[in-house]
Amino acid sequence: MYQIMILKNLSRTLLSRFNNLYSFSPVIATAHKLYAPIAPEENEEIDFVYVIQLIPFDQGDSPDKKRRDIDKAILDASAIIKEYPPA
Repeated sequence: MYQIMILKNLSRTLLSRFNNLYSFSPVIATAHKLYAPIAPEENEEIDFVYVIQLIPFDQGDSPDKKRRDIDKAILDASAIIKEYPPA
């Protein structure tokens, strides 16, 4: 249960800091819980995963610009996660 709380706090921290960094952003960040479609006999430890999704804001941009925006957002999100206090 403690690990779930850490993941919730991490996703909340990531979204908050990401949105502050990208207030007028070409990228939208979302997070949600995804229940894993794994049969119980395969792995009883995994019920769900937390998903952090980065979406280009302007769908009319060229694929190259969307890729550059997403690549930068991935680097920034990774930096925020690395700064998060360890469990």
